[in-house]
Amino acid sequence: MNVLAINGSPRKHWNTAMLLNKALEGAASQGAETELIHLYDLNYKGCISCFACKLKGGNSYGKCAYQDDLTTVLEKIETADAVILGSPIYLSNVTGE
Repeated sequence: MNVLAINGSPRKHWNTAMLLNKALEGAASQGAETELIHLYDLNYKGCISCFACKLKGGNSYGKCAYQDDLTTVLEKIETADAVILGSPIYLSNVTGE
């Protein structure tokens, strides 16, 4: 089993990261392979509205055509058995990352 945790907090060692690490420790204790990704370490812009993912028959149909640091994360999510998302709550909502 492959478990992926994604930290949306700018702080790598505070509450959100600690909770994600504890969840990964639990998964690892049951034999899972685990990985923690810190989004603030990556260089990406998010959707640029190029619509390449929506062109039926196109090379990027159903997936993002824009290549940046998030590309490998999306590939890892696609192959993971479980994904844990972690974000602090700022101004009554999750972080923008």
